[in-house]
Amino acid sequence: MNLLNKLFAIIIIACFPLHLISQKNLLLNGNLEKHNSNGKFINWLVCSGTPDFYMSNNNSCFALFMNDEFVSEAMQGTLIYPMKVGKYYKIEADVKADAKWCKTMISEISIGFTKDSFKKIKKNVAIKLKGISYASLFSEDSSVIHSQKYEHVSGIYQAQGGEKYIIVGNIFPANINIYMNNVKSHSMYFFDNIKISQLDKPSIKRHKNQKNLNLFFTKKSHTLNPENRQLLKTWLSNIGLSSIKRIEIYGYASSEGKEAFNLTLSLKRAAEIQKYLCNYIGEDLISFKAMGEISNKKVNKKDRKVLIKAFLN
Repeated sequence: MNLLNKLFAIIIIACFPLHLISQKNLLLNGNLEKHNSNGKFINWLVCSGTPDFYMSNNNSCFALFMNDEFVSEAMQGTLIYPMKVGKYYKIEADVKADAKWCKTMISEISIGFTKDSFKKIKKNVAIKLKGISYASLFSEDSSVIHSQKYEHVSGIYQAQGGEKYIIVGNIFPANINIYMNNVKSHSMYFFDNIKISQLDKPSIKRHKNQKNLNLFFTKKSHTLNPENRQLLKTWLSNIGLSSIKRIEIYGYASSEGKEAFNLTLSLKRAAEIQKYLCNYIGEDLISFKAMGEISNKKVNKKDRKVLIKAFLN
């Protein structure tokens, strides 16, 4: 082998493992095909509620009950190795609902990451599951989950560093807006083929017909003041109500204070915006989610906000 061929071989060997790492599923048993004699999925832990498990040779999945009351079910999976600080990861999953004619927003699925493992708890998961950083999910094909088929959802997550576990499920039950024939109801989400892969370079897509608005709040407040009301009215007027396909609302809080308080505060902020928007838009077109505090070393008043995303026809 001449010198040029040797050099080419060295380059191939050096680059090949990096490519494999970026494509490899970092989640142990992400396809849910490995289970033990007790009917439990290997490398998965029930951390809230009583999820249902369905096992077959090629189509195993777990199902989590969801409604708009304080009912919480969540599963915890384990990563092959901890996430690296500042690195971007892609999250993918196949999800569907079980109730016929049921629909609910993809944005209401909660998938997050944590450094510590959780033991099973019976209720109040939104308060007791601390230290979770969440990823936002989207689908190229649809904004809602239906029962007829699995919807492939994905998202991008930037690691804080050291995250070893994924939490999947109904983390914020007060967010869930599930409708059957335009009447609020309940459902179960079926999860399968969950994958996490490290990205060499992030590719964060924005919906081509998407308009965003940030509204800011004062410390410890979730009240929609007159200034924010006017900003919302102007924003809606500029968009045009007839062109709105759906709206997603994300509540945040700054990092001072207790984490549980900030999580509840971010939920109240998002709910306040949702309540106001229902004066103009159908409730079944609006979803909201509490994102909790934004982790910063220094307190930033701009973290006391609600992000509103309008997706247009």
